[in-house]
Amino acid sequence: MKALSSLTIVFLLAVFLFAGCGPTTSEAPSPDSDFAICENILRAWIQAINAQNFALALSYCKIGGDFYENTQHLWQQSIEKPYNIYVYTLTNIYDRELVTTVMIPIISMKYDYTRDLYYHGSFVVRDYFTNKMAVFTKVDGDWKLR
Repeated sequence: MKALSSLTIVFLLAVFLFAGCGPTTSEAPSPDSDFAICENILRAWIQAINAQNFALALSYCKIGGDFYENTQHLWQQSIEKPYNIYVYTLTNIYDRELVTTVMIPIISMKYDYTRDLYYHGSFVVRDYFTNKMAVFTKVDGDWKLR
């Protein structure tokens, strides 16, 4: 019986000593890296819109979300009025926030941009938009514009 007790104590000591050793398999995501990912998605979405690659722009969006609907509207507008070309320029991103509600991470950020209108290749007007909100959520593990 004494040998079994000694063996149990040695085993427990070994478990406690080596419990922290070895690689960790998962780490909590860093808000800073998630912010950078979402900023890059917003920039890529605008680049896709400027290139009139609307299928690519839709891939950055959550199906049924505001950005998805807006992208479809811009696509339809490009078909109906192909002589109107809009060029968007992101000018500022600010007020980043990470919110987690009921295990669903959400990132929001405000942004400003300009929109230049070209009609039959000639510059017409530049519009300024400020204090716009981009909201991101994870879909199948990837951040998407909502």
